[in-house]
Amino acid sequence: MTSLLVLLDLSAAFDTVDHNLLIENLYCYCVRNGALLLLKSYLSDRSQRVVVGNTISDPLLCGVPQGSVLGPVLFTVYTSSLSFLLDAHGVAHHLYADDTQLYVKIENINETKMQMESLLLDVNLWMLKRKLKLKDNKTEIIIIRGNRRINYLENDLSLNIGGHQLDSVSTVRNLGVHFNSKLNYEENIKQVVKVCNFHIRNLYSVRRFLNKRCLLSLIHSAILSRVDYCNVLWVGLPNYLLKKVQTILNRTARLIFNLPPGTPTTPYLIELHWLPIKARIEFKLCLLIFKALKFGEPDYLADLLRSPAAHSGAIRRSNDDALRLEEPVAVHQSSFANRSFSHVAPELYNKLPLSMRQFDSVELFKKQLKTQLFTKSYDLVRGSVTEIYQL
Repeated sequence: MTSLLVLLDLSAAFDTVDHNLLIENLYCYCVRNGALLLLKSYLSDRSQRVVVGNTISDPLLCGVPQGSVLGPVLFTVYTSSLSFLLDAHGVAHHLYADDTQLYVKIENINETKMQMESLLLDVNLWMLKRKLKLKDNKTEIIIIRGNRRINYLENDLSLNIGGHQLDSVSTVRNLGVHFNSKLNYEENIKQVVKVCNFHIRNLYSVRRFLNKRCLLSLIHSAILSRVDYCNVLWVGLPNYLLKKVQTILNRTARLIFNLPPGTPTTPYLIELHWLPIKARIEFKLCLLIFKALKFGEPDYLADLLRSPAAHSGAIRRSNDDALRLEEPVAVHQSSFANRSFSHVAPELYNKLPLSMRQFDSVELFKKQLKTQLFTKSYDLVRGSVTEIYQL
């Protein structure tokens, strides 16, 4: 299947939210009486401390505070009607604060161009009414296609937005993740490795001034957070790509213990209680599945997880059967299918012990999951990585 992904870019989105229109939206969502007055007071009479001579800037009549907890929530409420417009055009989409992604399956290239240009024209009109502005020259489009289906026409796809011609690109950045048309995440891993190596070099230069506690805090903030960010997307990737990320963990361990380059790091990773990269991916994925099953959120993932008993209407005798997830049967071999959440998640979750799947506490589940993966990842007697997690 070949699809078109459009990533809309808004100009100064949070700063242009009209307070009166936002209050109207909140009222429509049944935020009324004291709660509505409180939010109105929260938004009103804000001033910027910009001073020119003896003049101070006037109170703000638009915008929501950035960096606040309520900022993204209020902006989402403000732009919620955009979802109805996109549904009317039959276009799948995701909205996250000021990031909007549109997805459409390409059956006929010319029909797709007409559909998207018509849609983007309506989106522009909608934004004018909401006092928002679409950055035509910053909006990106990319073709997502399988390896078996490449059409030269699709590579030349371009859209006309407000008189500006928008050509398809080979790589895009979406919520901090880089990916290309084949979804192999090579560019994403390249960027993660590049940034982490930059921070490792900087930490080497100041290491002698830091104690171990401060050094670990900086490493967790600057390096491990990037290694773990959205790493569930890397499930099923070839070992040669994952090995690049594992090298970052190895270099970081040498930094902490002040080891010479090339020193084997597995014993030190064990001492730090760090999982190898494959196990880190499994940890994040299992935790995501657990939260989706227990709390039903996010619903677009929870809907992909179901038990055979719930699907068939049959009553199972054992608790184990009741907690198992239905594993889809692949119709044909496909790298996309084998790496998809609906394929990988049930298979991985069903391998967990029944006692873990019965937990109700997220913290308890995380603790037991980390212990199990740590035991599976390392041969503690030999101080080596087990075969299943080797790269």
